Amino acid sequence: MKQWALSRTTCLRCLAWIVILMALSFGCKKRTREKGRSAARAIVKPTSPPTYTPMPTATPTLPPEERERLDKLRSPFRCRPKAWTETVEWEGESWAQEAIHLKSLLPLVLVMPGTFQMGSSCPPEESAHYWGGEPPQYVAEYPRREVGISKPFYLGRAEVTVQAFRLFVRDTGYVTDAERIGQAVGIRDGSSGYHMGIHWRDTGYKQTARHPAACISWKDAQAFCRWSGFRLPSEAEWEYGCRAGSNTFFSFGNETNEMGTYVWYGRNAGDVAHPVAGKKPNAWGLYDMHGNLLEWCDDLWHGTYHHAPGDETVWTLGGVQGTRVLRGGGWGSAPGMCRSAFRIRGPENLAVTGNGFRVARDLE
Repeated sequence: MKQWALSRTTCLRCLAWIVILMALSFGCKKRTREKGRSAARAIVKPTSPPTYTPMPTATPTLPPEERERLDKLRSPFRCRPKAWTETVEWEGESWAQEAIHLKSLLPLVLVMPGTFQMGSSCPPEESAHYWGGEPPQYVAEYPRREVGISKPFYLGRAEVTVQAFRLFVRDTGYVTDAERIGQAVGIRDGSSGYHMGIHWRDTGYKQTARHPAACISWKDAQAFCRWSGFRLPSEAEWEYGCRAGSNTFFSFGNETNEMGTYVWYGRNAGDVAHPVAGKKPNAWGLYDMHGNLLEWCDDLWHGTYHHAPGDETVWTLGGVQGTRVLRGGGWGSAPGMCRSAFRIRGPENLAVTGNGFRVARDLE
């Protein structure tokens, strides 16, 4: 009996130690699970809302002599010369032929002064017979006259892109006319006209950062210019840059059989805009002057060129108040609407998926 009692006491002690060890083990596992849950919650729960960070642009590795050359070149305020750009002399100073605007990342091309014939070389009757429509549609392109550009200026190499316009909206919180009104003119489900929910973010077709910012009113373009330090080109500056020294219907000649090489228009665009600089540039390195999107100019609309300025001045004397000039063709335009002389008007708050803009800037 004594031996059995000792054995029972030993068993009870062992059992007690087993219970204690099990309790300790359960407590450790519980604390470990709690720590794991806390760590998971700390990882999943964000500490601050996400912010948009623009994609960094790659900086080319340049030889020292090229960097030294670029450092000596002048460019507009808040711009830098583009690598390997040519040097242009003006009034004893060396300017960059091409520059990059640091705030909007838009490339610019220096346009030198000169003279050109502004307007159409054909009477309205001949234009209507050749390009279609009625003669009154072409009266706005007359009379043709000589215009002098008195000083150099920088002009956007292409239209303002979605990327640049997104940076502007991110910095300012700007709401475009189409967003504010809630509708704009475009194509949706095969139907053309006013549609709800169309604006620069959703134009009804797929966009990338390199697409031109579309569905932009003249007032929207002015707001972008105030933010970026640019301005809209005058109508004379725009046509001067578009012609690029030519005196023909298009900067590349009179024939339409070359349009597919230079222009996104009604016969090849597929009712959508395309990324900028996808076609060949004109002789001065400017892209999409004849197509892709119609572009706003700063001038008020006048029905003819009678009493128009003979220089690059923005024409605001007289004219139709609240109505501005649009130049160039768009992705839905017929060939005649893509000519260098073609001009059309639009209300300042007009937002259409075929409208965009290009910027200009004076030397500083």
